[in-house]
Amino acid sequence: MAYNGGMKRFIVIVVLVLVIVGLIGVGAYFWVKRGSAKADQTASAAKAPELTFLDQDNQIISQRTDRNLAAAKIKAKAWKGNAFLVAYTLEAPIDRPSVTPSETFVFGSTDEPDNWWTISFSANDEFIRALIPKNDYLGQALQPIQESAWQKNYLEALNTAENVGGRQFRAENPEAQISILLTQSAPKDWLWWQIEYKAKANLKIRVSALDGRVFDEQGQPVIGNESNGQDSSTKSEIK
Repeated sequence: MAYNGGMKRFIVIVVLVLVIVGLIGVGAYFWVKRGSAKADQTASAAKAPELTFLDQDNQIISQRTDRNLAAAKIKAKAWKGNAFLVAYTLEAPIDRPSVTPSETFVFGSTDEPDNWWTISFSANDEFIRALIPKNDYLGQALQPIQESAWQKNYLEALNTAENVGGRQFRAENPEAQISILLTQSAPKDWLWWQIEYKAKANLKIRVSALDGRVFDEQGQPVIGNESNGQDSSTKSEIK
């Protein structure tokens, strides 16, 4: 009888040990799975929203811009015979990432000291014109654009900006809006792409329109050699 009682106790202990080991194993499994899910959530949160329009063909984008610029110049000359291009700007459609951004061309005239004349083209080539007070839009200091230095289109400039911090900024700020501006401006009076990511904090990236390299706000190269080939002493002339 004592032998049977000892065996029963032994069996009970073994069963309890197996149950405890099983519970520990199940708990460890769910703990690891929970940790993996959290890691996946973190990785997902760190991924920037896709901008599928960035995958478009550079040549097609350049052809579209050239076509719209030619049309803009004709209409600007109808406004003022001495009209000259001072800016080109776009807003990247974050809420519609596959849509090609609308393009806006901004013109000035020595006969119109207080206003900029603008024309915007949608993705389907519809356009709208407006006369806007300089103090309300881009300020008074815009210079005529040297088109010979306009060698990189907005798609190339934005892809460059994405690769040097823009994409990471969007991953950390998924609500960020992107504005793209081309002007002949300081520093050095060169033709610059200025890509600005707007969220709670802003990020500005300056890209040379001539060769697509990145510079800081003082005109010092961030990536590449010290000179990008633009002549800092050359300024546009009003024709």
